[in-house]
Amino acid sequence: MSAFQRYIRFHLKSILVREVVMALLMAMIAFTWGAAKIGRSQFGRSANIENDIYYGIITVVAFVAVIYAFIIPVLEFAPYKNRRNIDLWFSSPLSRNDIFRVGYISGLIQLAASLLISMMTVSAKMIVFNTQGADFNLAMPSVYFGVLLLSTAVVYTINCFLFICANSVVDGVIYLIFFSLIPGNIAKFIMLFREKTTNIRELVNNINEMLTRKYYAHYELPVVFTAKLDIANIDADKRYNEVLNYLDSWLGETYVIVIWSVIWVLAAAASLYFASRVFSRMKSEKLGGPSDLLFGYTILIPAWGYSKILSQSTSILVSPMFTLVVMFIGYVIYRKGVKLKGIDWLMLGIGAVILIVSQVISFATETNTLSQFLR
Repeated sequence: MSAFQRYIRFHLKSILVREVVMALLMAMIAFTWGAAKIGRSQFGRSANIENDIYYGIITVVAFVAVIYAFIIPVLEFAPYKNRRNIDLWFSSPLSRNDIFRVGYISGLIQLAASLLISMMTVSAKMIVFNTQGADFNLAMPSVYFGVLLLSTAVVYTINCFLFICANSVVDGVIYLIFFSLIPGNIAKFIMLFREKTTNIRELVNNINEMLTRKYYAHYELPVVFTAKLDIANIDADKRYNEVLNYLDSWLGETYVIVIWSVIWVLAAAASLYFASRVFSRMKSEKLGGPSDLLFGYTILIPAWGYSKILSQSTSILVSPMFTLVVMFIGYVIYRKGVKLKGIDWLMLGIGAVILIVSQVISFATETNTLSQFLR
C-alpha cells in the first residue's frame, strides 16, 4: 500500500465522526420535511401533489447541500493555514499534490455520503407511504441525488480554490461569503438595467422633444398568431403550431441550461487545477499575512463593491455609500491596517464615480427612491 493510500485511509478515519454527524443531520432534515409534505398530501389525488412533494424535499436538501459545499472546504483546508503546523505537514513523505488530493477527495466523499443517506431516507419514507396507497416514483430521488451531487460538487470545487487562495482562515471565509454574493448582484443589476434602458429611451425622447419641439408617432409591429388565421382545418394547424412553440421554448431552455452547465463545469475544472497549483506553491512565511493573490481581495473587493453599487442604483444614496464604506473596510482587512496603497484609493475612487453616475441616471429616469418620492 502506497503512502497516499495509507494517508487517505487515516484521514477518512479521523473525520468519520464529523462525516456521520453531517450525513445524519441532512438525513433528519430531509426526513422531517419529506414526512411533513407527504403527510399533508392526499394519496392518489393527482400527479401535481407528487411533483410538489419532490420539489419541496429537493429544495430543502439542496439548500443544506450548498451550505455543506461552503463548510467542508473550510474544515478540510483550515489546518494548512496554521504557520506552526504547515512545516510539519509539508515535511511528510507525501507530496503537496497528494495532500491536496486527500483533502479534496475527502470533502467530496462527505458531500456524496450526506446526499446519499438523505435520499435513501426519503426513498424509505416514500416506500412506507406507497404501502398505504400513495403512488410515488421511487426513481425520482435517485435522479435528484445525481443532479444535486454534480451541481454541489461544482460549487465545492470552486470554493476549495477560493479558500486556498487565502493566507488565513478569516480571509478564506470572507472570500467564500462575498464571492458567492457577486452573481446575485450582477443578476439584480441586469434586471434594473432592462428597466433603466426603457426609461433612458423615454428620457432621450423627451429631451429631443423639448429641444426640437417635434413629436414623433410610435408604432408597434403587430403580432399575428397562426391560430387566429381564417384557414381550413384551423384546429389541426393550431395544435401543430402549439407543438412547435413548445419545442422551441423547450429547446431554448435546454440550450441555456447546457451552456450554463458547460460554463460552470469549466470553471470547476479550472478551479481544481489552479487550487492544486496554489496549494503546491504555498509558503509558510506568508500564512497570516496579506492574502495578495490575484483571485482574492484584488478581484473580490472591486467586483463585489461595483456590482453591489450598481444593484443599489434604485436605492436611496445611503445604501451605496455604505457599500463604499464596506469596500474601505475590506481594503483595511486586506492591508492589515489603515495605510492603503494608491491602487486601493483608485479602486475606491472608481466606485465613487460609479455611485454618482448610477444615482444620476436613476434619478433622471425616475427609477430610484428619491425621484419617486419627489414626483
